[in-house]
Amino acid sequence: MQRTPLWKACEVKTTYRPDIFIHNGPGAITRVLHHMCEESDPNKWSANTCQGLEVYGPEYFYPVHYTRNNDYFKTGELKNVENAYTHHLWNKLTFNTTIEKDSPYDRMAQKLCPLIYEMYGEDFGT
Repeated sequence: MQRTPLWKACEVKTTYRPDIFIHNGPGAITRVLHHMCEESDPNKWSANTCQGLEVYGPEYFYPVHYTRNNDYFKTGELKNVENAYTHHLWNKLTFNTTIEKDSPYDRMAQKLCPLIYEMYGEDFGT
């Protein structure tokens, strides 16, 4: 199998669909990986089967499924997110959501963006 740089394999420029939300992000990467990887089963994708590219599961990048997106903004704890590298907040679905005090998002902002959090004070999330 010929090695293809990931950036060259990305076909968003030619297949962009503004009307289908998932088509351009996860869908684009998945289509590229189907071309790059020897295995057709995404559960078997690894550096050994995908030209040296290590493939991680969604729990590392969006540990909260889009159907539970409000869990980020309600007071409480998130479960099973300890190993996540990032948190995808499903902006198209959550952009008008009020952020409750002591919600996971509130705590992440306080920890990771302390200057902005302090600047907004009591108005943060409203």
